[in-house]
Amino acid sequence: KQIEISTTNCCGDVVRNVTSCPLQGVCQHEVYNVRDTIEMIAGDEELLIKQRNLSRKHKIVVSGCNRACGLPLLNCQAWIPMIRTNGNGEKEEGWQYYAGGGLGQNPYMSKLIYSWVPKDMCQAVTRAAVEAHRRYGNRESRKLGRLKIIVDKYGPEGFALLLFNLMKERNVAGIDNIEIAEDHTPNILPHPFEGQYVVPQRQEGLNAIRIMIRRSEVSGDEAQMFAKWAEEYANGELVLTARQNLIIRNVPDSNVEPLVKLIRAAGYRLDGAEHLPDVVACVGTTYCNLAVSDTPNCYHRIMEAFADNDEYWAKLGPLQINMNGCPNSCGQHWIADIGLRGTRQMQHAGSEEGFTVYLGGDSEGNGFIGRELFDVVGNEIVPTVKSLLDYYLANRKNGAERFNKFVQRVGVDDIRNGVPIVRAEGEEQLEIRVNKQLEDYFQLTIEDAKRERK
Repeated sequence: KQIEISTTNCCGDVVRNVTSCPLQGVCQHEVYNVRDTIEMIAGDEELLIKQRNLSRKHKIVVSGCNRACGLPLLNCQAWIPMIRTNGNGEKEEGWQYYAGGGLGQNPYMSKLIYSWVPKDMCQAVTRAAVEAHRRYGNRESRKLGRLKIIVDKYGPEGFALLLFNLMKERNVAGIDNIEIAEDHTPNILPHPFEGQYVVPQRQEGLNAIRIMIRRSEVSGDEAQMFAKWAEEYANGELVLTARQNLIIRNVPDSNVEPLVKLIRAAGYRLDGAEHLPDVVACVGTTYCNLAVSDTPNCYHRIMEAFADNDEYWAKLGPLQINMNGCPNSCGQHWIADIGLRGTRQMQHAGSEEGFTVYLGGDSEGNGFIGRELFDVVGNEIVPTVKSLLDYYLANRKNGAERFNKFVQRVGVDDIRNGVPIVRAEGEEQLEIRVNKQLEDYFQLTIEDAKRERK
């Protein structure tokens, strides 16, 4: 049976697979159906075949509305649909256009470039941006080869004018109908869902069922089982999400309850999306030769410690923990409430795997890159996370302030001074503060140097 899966442009310095919101086409918040635009960009021969020598990979997202579900702030290009009333009093469809986002070792949030692009000019602008990437991308350093570096160099307005010039070279008609944004600051609305696993669709009588997948691992037998459920209880459509979970869409009202019972009976979690049990982890040292930390092991430790404590994570409210096994950002640790980035920690007898802890990341509003807190070794992760969460519960505003907003208000320095790092010494857990840790470290270094001289 043909399933139309292609490996074209899944890797390399090319335009990668076009992404969108997991509920694109069925979400009640969608401004208009953007599927035709997704397929147009994904099937564009110039982008897919001819532009194969970029300075680095190029990522495009087409969102269904101005919300954070599609992660528009993290991509090279992001298209957000809008409808406005023209001078004749008629409704017309168009776009807001963002560019310059990307994480990796040097994270950037995209900026609003054009406040209005007519709907039929999306392809011309997209092609111009990819051409700008090909021409002006840094080819001496791969770390500086993404489009985000070009946007940062030219600035949002300069990049907007650069695209105008490239479109003029191509004799694109209607450029004057594109409007450069007066304020380039992003304003992405919050994610509309906070834990509900049954989401009513815009199509009356149909629903999307959100299933949490443990560490994104699905066997062949499980995949066939999910496909069977989708065919028996819906129309056979499955969607994979950026948080490594799965959605069965177009489930009739009458099939929701029996399908939910079936999912629970099979041992899959439905409760906890966008909350503490919804942890994201890269493959870590299990498969990746760049990783220095075992993120699967860290994931399982956190899940075993917190996921079944419904009362605790419900009290915390929406919370995202993302972890990455190396300095890159496949696991998107920069934008999580608590981000963990794999490191090697020097110890008395060599190095030990650990993580740098980042706090306060956000993909909503104008975005926020997580701030570095401190380093911990692997077996200190769970008690450290518990200390952070307890400190948050004790100090948040009105008992409802979101974790990332709490971090952005209080600041990482105050949290660093207020939260004890739980250190493991054999079987005994010793709590010390960061300043004391640094003093001990430098004192130990001095003493080691003296011993070596003798």
